Amino acid sequence: DGPGLVVSNNTFEGQNAYGLYNYATNPALVQTVVAYNDFRNIALFDQLGLNGMGLAADVPLASKSGKAIETDCQNGWIHHNTVTNVGYSGINFYNTGNIVEYNYVKDVCLVKDDGGGIYTWGSSTDQATPGNNNSIIRYNFVDGVMGSTAGKVGTALSGSGIYLDNHTGGVTVQGNIIAHCSLS
Repeated sequence: DGPGLVVSNNTFEGQNAYGLYNYATNPALVQTVVAYNDFRNIALFDQLGLNGMGLAADVPLASKSGKAIETDCQNGWIHHNTVTNVGYSGINFYNTGNIVEYNYVKDVCLVKDDGGGIYTWGSSTDQATPGNNNSIIRYNFVDGVMGSTAGKVGTALSGSGIYLDNHTGGVTVQGNIIAHCSLS
């Protein structure tokens, strides 16, 4: 919960739940930079334990796990990362003023469905004030977000290149290349 968290020039490989998880109890105090990292083979079937993607079933985040990058901060900057072979979503961000740019995301949502190469979520309760205002998603390359029918009812796939989920607002999306996704 302090300003200036920088995560750069690392390799994350084979984690069960998350490659990088950054949650701030006061997101306004943290301006996270995630840059020039390589995230690969995160939360895949051969890495799963008895409780799923690295977390016990009774842990509140267990249903959300399986992501390469997840940040909940204001004014963060996620750039020039490579994200490949991920069980759920590639890059997730929540909160205002974030920039996600120049990332390469390939083959995500290999285990879970209803996710995206780049994903953000506004709010489940406050429709008037989206939680991700003034954020920008630009100049990213996302390829291969088909989704997975494993562990769900039905056969329809749900994978988006860029997923602007519940009550997302005030987000600029520009200059991205999206290919081979089941929904976008």
